[in-house]
Amino acid sequence: MNIIRVITTIISLFLAGAHYARGGNMDMTFLAVGLIVLLFEKKKWADLILASAIALTLPVWIHTALRIIVIRQAAAVPWHLAAAILATVTAIALTASVLGFLSFHQGIKTKEPVGFPSLGAFLLTGTILLAARSKAAMTILLPDRFFPGSGMALIILMAWYGAWLAGRFITSRDTAPLRLRIWIIFSLVFFAQAAIGLLGVDRFLMTGQLHIPVPAVIIGGPLFRGEGLFMVILFSTTLILTGSAWCSHLCYFGAWDNLGASKKSPTGTLSPTMKAGRHIFLALTIAAALGLRRGGFSMAAAAAAGAFGIAGVLVMMLVSRRRGLMVHCTAWCPLGLLANLGGKLSPFRIKINDNCTSCMSCKARCRYGALEKENITSRKPGLTCSLCGDCLSTCKEKAITYSFPGLSKDKSRILFLIIVSSLHAAFLSLARI
Repeated sequence: MNIIRVITTIISLFLAGAHYARGGNMDMTFLAVGLIVLLFEKKKWADLILASAIALTLPVWIHTALRIIVIRQAAAVPWHLAAAILATVTAIALTASVLGFLSFHQGIKTKEPVGFPSLGAFLLTGTILLAARSKAAMTILLPDRFFPGSGMALIILMAWYGAWLAGRFITSRDTAPLRLRIWIIFSLVFFAQAAIGLLGVDRFLMTGQLHIPVPAVIIGGPLFRGEGLFMVILFSTTLILTGSAWCSHLCYFGAWDNLGASKKSPTGTLSPTMKAGRHIFLALTIAAALGLRRGGFSMAAAAAAGAFGIAGVLVMMLVSRRRGLMVHCTAWCPLGLLANLGGKLSPFRIKINDNCTSCMSCKARCRYGALEKENITSRKPGLTCSLCGDCLSTCKEKAITYSFPGLSKDKSRILFLIIVSSLHAAFLSLARI
């Protein structure tokens, strides 16, 4: 039965792709063919997606068959063979769809891994990318710039990746190693595409123009130019959805600070002077952007942004590595401060429950300096908490949890990981300057 389902599914999707290609609809062609990758997914949520997608082609085949019959009858030419062919195609699609739904139902009945959180991440990732693709004023997905329509295949692939990632996060006792790996991959993709753009392949740049890839420019750039709110809107949206997780999952710079700090256990704390650093740099960023705009000093603005970014890298290399703390993110980056403050808009929180024994084992895993003695005593992580979740696995009492209004701690964690996995997958698809 499984072999029949696989064969009929492949045939149905290829025939649907061919039908749409013949009509010139390359979006639907790549979507139909791209869905075939879900046959490699072992969890049953993929059967539901495939069965539903193929079921949606049934009205198309029926309508096409009726239209051809009417046209051929009106032209007084034979129509029986064409009708038989389309009836066969419809029967194959119906078989694939029914077997897919039965496989999904059987999985629930026998308590096989269905992966509903992965299903949620798949749908959310796909929705984000579809919305970005349809609403953007430019061709926003890289494959579309080379092969129009192929962005739909990328959306399916990245939605599948988001689903896989959510499943891995949720089932992992310690998410820190996986989080750092996928974060580094995201940053590598971002800077690799920037390098290719610098070498002259403009299609690898988001707008065809190069911007200084420093987080502070997300603040200063629009203030200097008086326009260009795309990254501001994107940043603000992530704050609402996942709070300050921008600083632990989505920032292309922060991954390197985390990598450097992870070379040793955290030593010492963030001094009051260090904590004040981001406030000072935020004020300087705003003042410099407005001042340089007023004077029309474009080259000076670019040089200042570049110098600030280089200085930030030196902070990572010379200070973060030595202290085991992410000093760049917590004491240098002004965008990090806005993420921590703006993250309060999100209902997600890291909560320290009353069964905490103040053993301080969590402090040894916190690279953001948010779990000092006073934070444990007050049962409230510090301002620099980025919701990374690295501390959860170190607590033997399981006193540190995610929280979301109206949900249990386990469901809060699952919901957070679904959203942050989907955002990561979407950002990876859009990782260009």
